[in-house]
Amino acid sequence: MKKTLLILLAGILAVAFSACKNEKEETLKQLQAEVESINAECPMQVDEITTWKSFGIEDGNIVYSYTVSSVDGFSDEEFANELLKNIDGLKEQNYTALKEQYNTDADVHTAMSLVKKAEMGIIYRYTMAETGRSINVVLTPEEVSAL
Repeated sequence: MKKTLLILLAGILAVAFSACKNEKEETLKQLQAEVESINAECPMQVDEITTWKSFGIEDGNIVYSYTVSSVDGFSDEEFANELLKNIDGLKEQNYTALKEQYNTDADVHTAMSLVKKAEMGIIYRYTMAETGRSINVVLTPEEVSAL
């Protein structure tokens, strides 16, 4: 009797695991389609100094890649150092903007719902145009799930 119950339990667990795996794979396929659709609109000028270059999936994260042009009065290196000094403010600014878009833009809501379902984080990657130096602002999967 115990052996039969163990075999039955193992079968149920295998089916449940397979269903979860298939659901996650389907979510990632949907997310990849969203990424390709959004990425088709890149590059896109965000402001005077920032260009949204690409949108992708990398190491279990969604990655927004931006190129930042020189700012008058600052070299790329100086500007990168200023960004690093204010990284917490930059993270808060990105999170606030994403949360607002999540609540007001149906396309963003759809894409971020998939990101949440896939339990992924978000990386905002700012690359200095002249030096190629990159700065990553990271939102963890837990932060994304709180949107």
